[in-house]
Amino acid sequence: MEEEQMGILEAFHSPPYGGARTSAKVLSCGSYCPTLYKDASELVKRCDECQRAGVISNNNKMPLTTILEIDIFDVWGIDFMGLFVSSCGNTYILVAVDYVSK
Repeated sequence: MEEEQMGILEAFHSPPYGGARTSAKVLSCGSYCPTLYKDASELVKRCDECQRAGVISNNNKMPLTTILEIDIFDVWGIDFMGLFVSSCGNTYILVAVDYVSK
């Protein structure tokens, strides 16, 4: 059985899937051996295509964040500036800025 075991694993192995998926395929067809998971993991470590694919683990995934939707003219900034040199009798400026569109 040990001679057939690696042949069975290689038949069910399709890169770039890991050892767990290969083991699941073998188990779904009704085959089993005590060292199935260990042998499948070793097969994946030897597979060049699997090593180049580099499956992303949950540790390397970026967390999902919601995007805040703000419409134009929803957020304003108002500033009162002055005392400037008089121009047409005006010495102060009122500045209003829409933060979305600037």
